[in-house]
Formats: sequence, C-alpha cells, structure tokens
Amino acid sequence: MSRTILRFLKTLSPPFHPSAEGSHSTLPPPPSYALYRASAQEIRKNGDLVSHDAHLNDDGEALARFLIQQAEQAPSIRILCQGTHTQTTTSSRMSGDVSGAFNSEDGTTNEVVDFKFIISVPVPLNSDQEGGNRPVLWSVGDMEPVFRGGSHREVDTQNGRCAAVTDDTRRWREVRETRRLKGLPPWGGQGAWKSSKSLREWADAYCADRDEGLKEFVFEKVVHGWDISRLEESLRSIIREAGYWSGDVKVEISTHASRVIIR
Repeated sequence: MSRTILRFLKTLSPPFHPSAEGSHSTLPPPPSYALYRASAQEIRKNGDLVSHDAHLNDDGEALARFLIQQAEQAPSIRILCQGTHTQTTTSSRMSGDVSGAFNSEDGTTNEVVDFKFIISVPVPLNSDQEGGNRPVLWSVGDMEPVFRGGSHREVDTQNGRCAAVTDDTRRWREVRETRRLKGLPPWGGQGAWKSSKSLREWADAYCADRDEGLKEFVFEKVVHGWDISRLEESLRSIIREAGYWSGDVKVEISTHASRVIIR
C-alpha cells in the first residue's frame, strides 16, 4: 500500500518549489565571513530547533544572520496514514444477594491499529535566476493579529500598536487555514514581505527587550503549493481501493522541522 501511495505522490502531486514571488523578498546571499554558530540548541521531536544561546538574545545582527542561515534548511512534509477499527470484549461474572445469584456482563471497547506508517517527503528550495537555491523571506502584515512582543495578539496601526479584536483574529485564522489547505502561500498580493519593519529591525527589537519575564522569537518556515485537502482525500481513496474497508482511515499531512525558536 505504501508503494502505491509513493507512486501517486510522484505522478500527481510533486514536491513544492517555493515561489519566487517578490524578488525583493528573496534572502540575500551569505556574507563573505562566517556566520555566528549558536550554542545551547535542542531539536524537538517534530524537528523544530530551539536555541537558548545568550548572544542571540543580545545581538540583533547575530540573530538576523542566524535566522537567514536557518532559512536555508528546508522543512519536510510528513504524511501519516493509519487504519483502525474498534473491538469490544465482554466479560461475565456471577454475583448475588439474599434473593439469589444472577449474571452480570461488562463490555470494554478498544481501538485496534491495523496499520500505521509515515512518509517523509523532502521539499526542495526554489531555484533563482542565478541558479542558486534560496528561500523566499516572508512576513505577516502590520494589521494581521499576531504576537508582537506582548502576551496577547496585536496589530500595528498608524496611531501605534493596539490589541487585536477577537472576531478579527478568528477570521484571520480561518483565512490562513483555508489558504494552507488549498496550497496557497500565507501572504497574498504582490511581494511576500508585508511588515513595515525589516528582519533586522525585528531582531533588534527582540534583543532590546529587557523584560525579566520569558521572551521568545519564532521564525516559521511555510511550505505552499500542496493542495492538502485534495491530497488527503486522494490518499484515503487509494487506501480504500487497496482493500481496506473494515475500519477508519486517517490521513494527516503536516510540516516537519518548520520552526526556529529563540529563547
């Protein structure tokens, strides 16, 4: 069954090549000198990288260049396929009281996994006009409700920063999820960099924050070009056509190693 699915992926839905939309948003070439090598790193089970390096929390230039370096490491797509069915077992016991003995039955329902496998699909970076492989650097816009250094979602307006409206946040999440399932990039329109601040300015602002509480900088890598909804439905159909009709089929497509977190 897994070989059938792999052939389907190869012929119907090839791996995504990141868009070159907005040439001004393409990452600059690496500098001639060595980039800062951060220490105190850990890799989570989902592939995300977490760094507690003190220098990255104090030097905005080092942080920006570290993120550019990490952007060159493309994430991967993980496809989980699983089939399960439920099984109920009953047990009988004898008990009684002053009126006599009687039977009692107890039923226990358990989930049985019939098969489970994960397919890892590498995602190639985009090839630019110079023949190199460079990802597109993108950002959310000033009016998108995201965390901007505080403990709640905010937007940047012409009159300053203010808290995001709950309904606006809900609609924004729905739009983002719809675009993801359709394989569209998280940004819309011309150009991928929507923020009025550059990556270096965001890095400087993070490092300048001397709040004694916890702080965190999240750099997210996003894969687009995959019609997630259509691909998941197609994979479920392939599994059914292979003869698995008796149970429930679960297909989930997710991104692995997609975030770099500085703390």
